[in-house]
Amino acid sequence: MRNRKFRFVLLVQLAVLAIVAGIMMLYKEHVITIPASDFRVENDQLVSSSFSLPRGIYRVLIPYVCEGNMQTFCTVTENEDSLREGGRGIRTSGQHMNEGGSHTDFTLWVDHGKASQRITLTGALDSMQIADVSICSTRQIYARDFLLLAVLFVLMDSLWLCADRWREYPLCVEKKTILAGLLLIISVSSIPLLNSQIYAGSDVTYHLLRIDNIKDGILSGQFPVRIDPTWLWGHGYASSVCYGETFLYIPAFLRICGFTLQESYFTFLFLLNVATCLCSFYSFRKLFARDRVALLCAGIYTLSIYRLYKMYNWNALGEVQAMVFLPLILAGAYEILAGESSEEGYHRRWVLLAIGFGGLIQCHLLSCEMGVFFLAVVCIFQWRRFLRPAAVWNFVKAVLGSFALSAWFAVPCLDYLLNVDMVIGHVSARTIQEVGLYPANLFVYFFNRGSNRDFENLGMQDMEALGIGAVFSVAGLALLLLWFFGALEGQKTDVERKTDRLGKTALFGGILAMIMSLSVFPWNRLQQMGSVAATLISSIQYPNRFLMIATIFMTVVAGVVVIRVDTVVPHGGKQICAIAFAVMALLSAHFYMSSIVLTDSAFEMYDTSGMGTGYLSGGEYLRYGAQTSLYGYTEPVGSEEVVVEEVSRNHLTYRILLKNTGKADGYVDIPLQNYKGYVARDEASGMRFAMEDNDNMDVRVRVPEGYQGEVIVEFLPPVHWRFAEILSLVTYVTLPLVFLLAKRSGGLARSRE
Repeated sequence: MRNRKFRFVLLVQLAVLAIVAGIMMLYKEHVITIPASDFRVENDQLVSSSFSLPRGIYRVLIPYVCEGNMQTFCTVTENEDSLREGGRGIRTSGQHMNEGGSHTDFTLWVDHGKASQRITLTGALDSMQIADVSICSTRQIYARDFLLLAVLFVLMDSLWLCADRWREYPLCVEKKTILAGLLLIISVSSIPLLNSQIYAGSDVTYHLLRIDNIKDGILSGQFPVRIDPTWLWGHGYASSVCYGETFLYIPAFLRICGFTLQESYFTFLFLLNVATCLCSFYSFRKLFARDRVALLCAGIYTLSIYRLYKMYNWNALGEVQAMVFLPLILAGAYEILAGESSEEGYHRRWVLLAIGFGGLIQCHLLSCEMGVFFLAVVCIFQWRRFLRPAAVWNFVKAVLGSFALSAWFAVPCLDYLLNVDMVIGHVSARTIQEVGLYPANLFVYFFNRGSNRDFENLGMQDMEALGIGAVFSVAGLALLLLWFFGALEGQKTDVERKTDRLGKTALFGGILAMIMSLSVFPWNRLQQMGSVAATLISSIQYPNRFLMIATIFMTVVAGVVVIRVDTVVPHGGKQICAIAFAVMALLSAHFYMSSIVLTDSAFEMYDTSGMGTGYLSGGEYLRYGAQTSLYGYTEPVGSEEVVVEEVSRNHLTYRILLKNTGKADGYVDIPLQNYKGYVARDEASGMRFAMEDNDNMDVRVRVPEGYQGEVIVEFLPPVHWRFAEILSLVTYVTLPLVFLLAKRSGGLARSRE
């Protein structure tokens, strides 16, 4: 800040941001109307006359009446002459028209004013009628520009400050190597993101819908979002309650600022690569206290086949997020078990473990289930270290800390799992052994993209990348050989003993996890032990998930091999081993990612409006007994004696003017899945109405005899959910302070180099 040039540039940047913010705040949104009479039939399409829009982000609203669902599609296309003259200038995913719907509402991005567009409708035109079209400008383009400029300025200023500091305090070769290595790992792991299309993975549709529903929930007034408002044709879905979405608020925020769904999704994947690389480097540095070994481990972990497969092929965002926190859990457990209670700050070593599990709970509950199991296995394996009072108390504090961090999600989730009858409570009969892997999967070194994971019926032909890859197979074999030939025995320093104990424990955990991923593991027999076992095992769905645990353990094994190989090859053995592991990791990762880029199917998706809202993946959080085939865009419907006079809606909130003309109580059915939290009250008096399930598990409001007035049906989170949110908020503020105090006082183990 003493640099005058830097201060001047900073002031200029702030002025630019202020100008953009001012334009955004003062911008007056306007509406462009295209009369229905301007549409004509052309090549079996209904098209409008051409129009041009200046650069911006627009909402396209078309009032319509149609028959059937998803039989007519509306979009905005660019004229061929415009494409030849100025290149592609618009982006949109359009929207399907559905019976019972009243209008379209999709987004149009116009990148430059040279584009000439027209609205195009295709499909069942004979059964459809439209009214005048409204194209509404929004101020999102300025929010998008503001955020892009802010990020650019932060990066510029950070590089400037780093360069100034490095001129005053030059980086040593070691630090330059680490910095370059981290940048290389992040860059290589992000190669498939250097593309304009989304790869068509198994779960990509589900997670894209999650992102856009968080965006829609926030814009409708929910925070945090509990019921996803646009899912199931507006009936709502409880994915946000039962599936941790803390970090999905990042791409949802980008969507609110005007970025396309693809841009938001790719940005989030890139941030996951960055977070995985940095968190794993930090964690492995805690374990090994050697920067270069930590860099190697971060590289082979971030570029591991299983992680890349889950990110780019399966698009399993929950597991990919979980892999950010697994290294933190491992490092936190190691600090507690390997440390001595007499060491300064030992009583604060629970913090890292709490952060790891707190993050894991909010990413993927199945991964948390597996993490708890394997942490228990490690503690049993190291029972003497675990049963020390100071260590036990650290674990207790870690449990409490992780719960406090995740209480805002965990409390509502437990509430629904225990008190709401959902599909997830009726899947205990689902078996998983038949979808396990073959032992041969663990010894395949170079994977293609593949399309087969049904090994029971199709064998391993064209299989997906379900394995651990070359590095971990070789590392496991190498440690077994070192152990067998006595390289891990004899007189050793305390550091060497800790390293060897770490390696043996990790090898045992990795082998156990790999065995549990196989079809020969007796999952079906274990599932018959009781209802609790049946539910937990059934929830795993795919035994290959245990390869995630194997990946973190075998990464530790690779690090131990690099450190201890000097006992067999004393001169240059460590360097040769590290280079071999690095080359294997880079080659196998690059081979696999090249296969994805070259052979994987891909698609463009700028907005989920183009793919509908009915996809539920497994539908685990659907009310049990609900039939999705009966859902659609509908209005509130009253019983014979109840007259619905007027309806207005804002996503999960209905205002209904009605009266009961009969001589008995009646009811009105609201097109919302009846999850816990909905209330119905009279607008004037605040009187609460009784509620129940209708025939398809939607909300049914009982209307008393003689009632006339306005009924408000809305989702109100229970009070204990709000207390849980406050607890998490307080923990988010205080835990970083505890972490810094622990680090400063030595409560978190420091590097030994």
